[in-house]
Order: sequence, then C-alpha cells, then structure tokens
Amino acid sequence: MIHFRDVWAGKNGNRPDDYLLKGISCDFLPGRHLGILFDSVSAYNCFFQTLCGITFPDSGKIIRRGSVSWPIGWQGVFNRNLTVWENLNFIAAAQGADPARVRKFVSDFTGLGNMLAKKFGDCPGAAKAKFAFAAPCAIPFDFYLGSNALTAGEKKFHAKCKKLIRFMLKRHTFIVMTDTPGNLKSFSDTLLALHDGRLYQADSLEDLKVVHGKSL
Repeated sequence: MIHFRDVWAGKNGNRPDDYLLKGISCDFLPGRHLGILFDSVSAYNCFFQTLCGITFPDSGKIIRRGSVSWPIGWQGVFNRNLTVWENLNFIAAAQGADPARVRKFVSDFTGLGNMLAKKFGDCPGAAKAKFAFAAPCAIPFDFYLGSNALTAGEKKFHAKCKKLIRFMLKRHTFIVMTDTPGNLKSFSDTLLALHDGRLYQADSLEDLKVVHGKSL
C-alpha cells in the first residue's frame, strides 16, 4: 500500500505554486492496477521518481507499505561502466534478492547470456533495452511501475514481453504511466490523469479525453 498525502514536488519556478506535482493525495492499493495518463514528461519523471523513492517531496508525506520497483525499461538503474553481470549482482543485493536467480532469469528471458560479461555501456541499444525490461521483472516487488516501455526489442521479443506482463498482472500490482491513452486499456482497473501537476480520477478513457483533450 502506498499513500500520497498532499505531496508537492519538483519546484520549477519562483511562484508559490510552481511545482511539477501540486498537492497530490492518492492511495495505491494492492491488487488494483492503476493507469495514469500524463501530459508533461517533466511531471511524469518527477512523479515516478517520487513514487519509487528516488527523490523526496518538497512537502507532504508518502507512506509505503510494500516494495516498489523502478520503472520497467528504465536504464538509469544500470551503471554503464560496470558489466551487466556486476549490475545485476548489485541490483539484486540492493533489493534483497538472490543474484544468481536474477542473473539466470535475465539471461534466459533475453537470450543474451553471452553479453552479461560486457560493460553495459558497450552493449548495443537493443540489448540495453532488453536488459532494462527484464531486470525489474526478475525481482519480486509488491508494486511494479510501468511506462511506455512495457515492451522492448524486435517484434518477437515484444510478444514475449507482453506475455510476461499478462502473467505478472495476475500476481502483482501495476502502476502504469503513459502519454498514449490506448496503452491503458490492457493494464488498468482505475484510470487517473496527471494534468497540470494535479491528479484526477476518471471513470473511462473518454473522461481522460476531457481532462487532456487527447484523441483516443
């Protein structure tokens, strides 16, 4: 369970209300998948980083009862100067997971076991995307954060990613943020809109259209 209580974050101007997140109060409950449509990349980054504890709010309170992943597909968790093997060991240890199991899952799922000994920064872009997708999925979190990058790689690997996500949706709670409304249809029980720094609940994708003015 995650509780936001009057959270203000991402000060980006001189006026008192110049924040990327403005007084957000929301409950994220286990077993209830949330889809959030955003209209600002800066607000999206601020929300995700605040949600998973990378950064702290300027004011307000966040209460976490349960583990939260970093965004699936986010490459920022990898150190480009370490090998993929070393990165996975560090990531697993930081989350209290078994490094050997994490390495095996990532190797088997991506089919790139031959690249684990390469520095992450030296891997091709497609391989980096696959590693970034697989790594958080290898660790048991209570909440998984998703974004537009809920797939990776070529068409065949896309299908593999989608199959894994469908499997995980039955067992874990997802919070998915996207700027593409159609991406929310498959992943969300509850729809929210992050608009002008504030969070609004919507009953349907059409309601999100009213808030954002997006074509669905």
